[in-house]
Order: sequence, then C-alpha cells, then structure tokens
Amino acid sequence: MKRTAIFILLSIMTANVGAQTMYDALRYSTNDYKGSARSLGMGNAVTALGGDLGSITINPAGSAVSSYSQVTISPGFSFYGSKATYYPVAGNNDNTANSNGTYTRMTCPNFGFILKYDTGNVGLKSVTFSMVGNQTNNYVKSVSAHGINDQTTFLGSMAAGATGIASSAMNNSDSYYNSNIPWNTILAYQSGMIATYGGNSDQYIGATEKLFTVGGNNTIATGGALKQRYGQQSRGNKYDVAFNVGFNINDIVFLGANIGITSLDYIYDEYFKEEAVDPADFELEFDGGAKTNFNNARYRYAYDANGTGVYGKIGIIVTPYAGFRFGAAIQTPTAIDITEHWSSAGETNFSDSRYSANAQTPRGEYSYRLRTPYRINAGAAYTFGKVAIISADYEMCDYSTMKFKVKDSNDNSTFDDVNDDIQNYAGIQHMLRAGIELKPMPDFALRAGYDLTTSPEYYYNSDNAKKNLNSKTRSFSFGAGYSSEGSFFTDIACKYTKYAKEYIAPYSDYILDSKNNVLTYSPEILNKPNLWDIVWTVGWRF
Repeated sequence: MKRTAIFILLSIMTANVGAQTMYDALRYSTNDYKGSARSLGMGNAVTALGGDLGSITINPAGSAVSSYSQVTISPGFSFYGSKATYYPVAGNNDNTANSNGTYTRMTCPNFGFILKYDTGNVGLKSVTFSMVGNQTNNYVKSVSAHGINDQTTFLGSMAAGATGIASSAMNNSDSYYNSNIPWNTILAYQSGMIATYGGNSDQYIGATEKLFTVGGNNTIATGGALKQRYGQQSRGNKYDVAFNVGFNINDIVFLGANIGITSLDYIYDEYFKEEAVDPADFELEFDGGAKTNFNNARYRYAYDANGTGVYGKIGIIVTPYAGFRFGAAIQTPTAIDITEHWSSAGETNFSDSRYSANAQTPRGEYSYRLRTPYRINAGAAYTFGKVAIISADYEMCDYSTMKFKVKDSNDNSTFDDVNDDIQNYAGIQHMLRAGIELKPMPDFALRAGYDLTTSPEYYYNSDNAKKNLNSKTRSFSFGAGYSSEGSFFTDIACKYTKYAKEYIAPYSDYILDSKNNVLTYSPEILNKPNLWDIVWTVGWRF
C-alpha cells in the first residue's frame, strides 16, 4: 500500500511520553483482592464473616470477630497466561498468527497479626489491635505476538509522526529537554529508524520504506514483507497495610476501623521489532550514492512507578439472629503520591554495519498525586452451626471520582483534559462475590468461591447516552484448610481469573487520505488473558 507523503498528519504513540491517562488512574485505583488462603478460597466474600486476617482489608470489623490472637503469613505464586492473535491488518483475518505464553511470579498476598484483649466485662467484651498487609492488586502480565506484514510498518508510522518537525531540532541530546518534540520521535531519528528525503528538512521516510514518483507526486510504500514482533511485560503489586482496632459488643455487634497505607510498585517493559524477510527488498541509497539494505530494527520502552497513600475505613458486623450475619464497610478516597520514570531505546541495523545506529533517551521523571475513589461494600452470611457457611458480598466503586492533581500546588490545569476523560469515560464498577465453606470434620474445611466484576470503562452511544462497556471479569476459587487442636493452622487456595479480551494496537494508523480517513489499517493484537493464583497460609493462635 502507498501513502501520499504530504498527508502524514498523525503522530504515533503518546505525544508526550510519561503523560498520564485514564488507564493509569484505573491501574492504580483498582482493587483485585488476594488476601489469605481462607478468604481467597471463599471468593473474598467475607464482609459479614471476619475472624481472618484476609478479611480486615475488606471489612475492618473482621478483626473483632476473632476469638483469639493470631499471626499469619501467606506466600503464593501467580501464573499469567496469554493467548494472542496477531492481525497484520486490523479487522482482516488474512495471514493471522497465534502465540501462547505464560509468566510466573512469586508473591506474598497476606501477612500480619491480631492481638485480642478480653475486658471481662458485659457490653464491651473484647478489643483487638491488628496490623495486616493484604495484596489488593497484582500487576503480573506478559504478552507476545508476531506476524508477517507487507502493508504497514512501525518505522513508517514513526516517520509519519515526525512530519513537520525540523531535523535540525533532533540532532543532539539537548533536543530531549529543549523542545516540545515527543521523545520517541527524536529517538527514531537519532537511531536511524527514520530520515529526511528529497532535500526536505521536515519530511521523513522510514528505513523500511521506499520512495516512488508517480505522476509528479511523491508516494511512499513499505519496501516488502516484514517479520514483526511485539511484546509487553509487567510486574509489581499494590498492598494495603492496615492498622486496625476492633470492638466486640456482647458477641452481637462488631465494630472496626482501619488507617490504611496503600503502597504500589509497577514495572512495565514494551518492545517492537521489525526484520526484513528479504533484505534485498529494502535497498537504501544515501547522499553521495552509497547503498545498503535494511535488516532489522528494535524499539523498547521502559516505565516504572511507585507510590504511597493513606485512607480511612470503618466497618460493622451484626449477628441479630442465630446463624445470620450482616456486614458493611465504607472506605474514604486515597490520595496517592506517585513518582514515575520512563526511557526508550532504539537500534537500526543494515547490511553494511557502518550505517547501523542506536540511541537511547534520557530517563524521565515526574511526580504527581492521584485521588482514588471511595468504596462501599455490604455482605450477608449464614452459618449452619459448625458444619457450613454460605456468604455473599456486593461492592461498589465510582471511578469517575478519580482525579489527578499537581503536588504542592492547587493549580491542576495541566490535568484538565485527562480529568475530563475520567469523568466522561469512567464510572461505577460492581463486584459480586459468593463463597461457601464446608466442614466434614471439625479440624478440616473445604471452600469454594466466585467473583464477578464489571468494567469501570464507559462509552457514549448514538443517542449520547453513557453506557458501560459490558465486559466482565470472572474468578473461580477453591481451597482447603486444617486447624490443629493446638495453636497451628494452615490453609491453601487456588483462584482462576478469566479476564475480558483486550485489543492492542502496536502503532497508530498512518496511511491516510487527504481527509485523514484510514486507507490501510495498522496491526492489531487480540489477547485473551487469564491468571492463576495459588496462596498458602500458615498461622498460629495464641
């Protein structure tokens, strides 16, 4: 396919690397509870149950239910699975390729202790003091996909994004700081991915493209077939460390409060590689008549973020009748101070290595504040003596209340656009959880759970009505537990999560007509992800 050189108007990727988006806010605000093996095994439907350290993050009153002091630690493993399909031309099923991948990380979803003090009085029977850390999100992910493409090229999209930028402004390392040019564009120029052509100083061609003159007009086309490979990988965690106090009133009303500290770390790496199927298709001629052939190019983007914030949460559990239990909790928004870093690297290799080039951007840094949403949850449970428990929870979170803020200033105008996006395209998320526990023997328990979570993302239909994307995440869990007659107890649980399918665009559409209508679509990756979590809790009562 060809594109008319004069009509390259679309900049690929993010114009300002490191700029915040609604998806960053969702990533750092979303909770995907892990917790102890007991709570995980019951699908974290523990708002009305308590008595376990995994429940305290969800309902602070859970500590007051405990009939003894205890300490636990819960190591675990996460296994991410990916089934990716590469479409060289988005929406076209020709020449697709499938890839499967797995990624494993060790975690520690739960740790902490409960200290119980019996008052010996009627009314306030006991007070508990707790410190517990529960994992509230796990950022493990790995996607890899590849295919053959002779229609569009990553380097061509880089060239399209550079149109109108003077090459003299991208010649040195100071360009990254002394201009408003996107860093990835400067990198593409300095690493030999793109170059000017035809005596122009602000028109560019990719190393994978050829220039033709047809009817007096310059047109640019992909030189031939390319092996394209895309990959992304992330890791990290979000923890809520809660300092908790609980009150047991006559074994009927249980109250609790948390001062919670949210701590997050996130590491992300992404790459895109193009390789000539036949380098002879990609002959390049430089000023002076020197010739060489394109072999391959690789672009890499690295990003990391870490942050901390503080919130408050209060909860209650009531047992009005024998067997029945009801619970509820509300959590304040969290103001998280986040610092992020990013950098990119690129290299282009030719058959004559004298023309090969590589470059790397500086390491960018930016700090800001994110206000996450409030949360409310409620639950009900019924205990069949010491034989069985059934439990159900509902949790609601309104992500349209997220907001980016500048640190140490009340001038947040720099975030006006992204905060408007949040209000317009984020909304209420619903979480439904259910769990069951059976005790065939007094010291042995079997558990199962289910979790259904709706998407927090919204769109506007043809009537301009705000609608949910209607994509859902489903989780199934099961587990078992053993409690000795002494102080020792242990639990194990597995959780399988099937995420909604996602579409990934490695680079933007850039082959356009004079009205910016897309003539040829760039690649698209369909990813079908899933996650297995295995958690083993060991604990002691005292």
